[in-house]
Amino acid sequence: MPDRPNILIAAMGHGGIAPLIAKLDCGLRTRGFESLVWAMGGGDCGLEQLRAEGLAAYAPLRDRQILHFLDTLPEVGFPPDHPRMEFYRAFERGASRETRIGEEGLALIARWGMYIRGRAEELIDRLSPAALLVQSGVRLVEGTLAELASERGIPLLFFDKGAFAETILVDDRGAGPLSLYGDAMRWAAKAPGPLDEEGETLLEQFRRRFQAERRSAWEQPGCQKIALRKRLGLAPDRRILFLPGQVRHDANTVLYSPRFGSNEDFLRFMLDACEGSDLFILAKPHPKGEKKPPRLAKRLEGRGTWMPELNVHDALEEADVVACLNSTVGLEALLYGRPVIAGAHAIWAGKGASFDLLDDLPPESLRAFLDEIPSPDPVRLNPFLHHLLTRGSYGEPPGPWPGMDALAERLCASALDREGDAESGRAWMAAIEAASLCREMERPAHDEWRGLLPLFE
Repeated sequence: MPDRPNILIAAMGHGGIAPLIAKLDCGLRTRGFESLVWAMGGGDCGLEQLRAEGLAAYAPLRDRQILHFLDTLPEVGFPPDHPRMEFYRAFERGASRETRIGEEGLALIARWGMYIRGRAEELIDRLSPAALLVQSGVRLVEGTLAELASERGIPLLFFDKGAFAETILVDDRGAGPLSLYGDAMRWAAKAPGPLDEEGETLLEQFRRRFQAERRSAWEQPGCQKIALRKRLGLAPDRRILFLPGQVRHDANTVLYSPRFGSNEDFLRFMLDACEGSDLFILAKPHPKGEKKPPRLAKRLEGRGTWMPELNVHDALEEADVVACLNSTVGLEALLYGRPVIAGAHAIWAGKGASFDLLDDLPPESLRAFLDEIPSPDPVRLNPFLHHLLTRGSYGEPPGPWPGMDALAERLCASALDREGDAESGRAWMAAIEAASLCREMERPAHDEWRGLLPLFE
């Protein structure tokens, strides 16, 4: 019998949430559990950040393997700069012939999926984890681990990068935009009742602090001393539509945006919708996205501008309305009380507080919304925000969310009746990672299958 049962954390490996996982690891250790991190994506830099926090982190599947694998898919029908776009869509649609990836692409995807399944089964057998905490985003690994947890009765929670600074979102139903973050309720099925006085007070305190501290889920450039309208040379009565972009190949864009396939599609749509109106369109790329203007930037001339170094708080203070796909900026805009247009599935959409473009709405309905720009309904919005802050989000103060120690307690409580073998699991993960690195170094750099190892050995 192992001395210390383990909790397996399958994380993206980009390192951005490393400090929070370190807090969770501390809470698990004080309760007699071992924490092991499978960095299921991301580069070496992210893995180093995880290890720098003192975490037992390993990368049996390294990002370069996945990216080289995607690059081997046929180019027919693929955006040349982002081959992973069609890769994700292929899985979402069951990798059908309609995805235009060809028979070779289907074969490669099938082999990659089988490889991941085999590795995941071996991992679970070695670790015998007492519980799983799996980050959403890498669909193959996430789905495979979820299936194995269900088959073997292992307690499972999903998490993802939080909607607020230094937080993560946790749910037992999957932490993607469609999971709704409700342990006890389905937001789409039944809206919660109105908040009591204590809840309204907490939410208002958070709103004031959020606006005063000017922090965002993503790192932002410094705020400008000159007011935004003055910088733009806009008249005081000129209305502003703020349109923040998203990472083009991110799963939120690829998987959960059924109507708009890219930032350019959405920008083009909003330009057409605002045709003839006085709305000035202020567009900003995602901090992790492309900084240079897209092809449609020229169409903004005379109707708006492209500002890569814009701080979202500067924009939200001045904007009359915000339009985005499913960005966390939409949620931040709602905290500012700004009207929001949702172009895709988002955690804050479908709550009656935003104008949602998920269905084929007649163009005149959006034009009517833009003419009026009604404020979000607090009766519908506030209960969702309160629930998200107090039950769905985990992090460190300041904030009304539970701390990472509370998440450690939740995981340990679900794992009390199970055993794990952290020592065996750690040895297996380290050996697999070392073998992967060794093969990459031994193979000639010009070998066309170098990035697919161990698929074709």
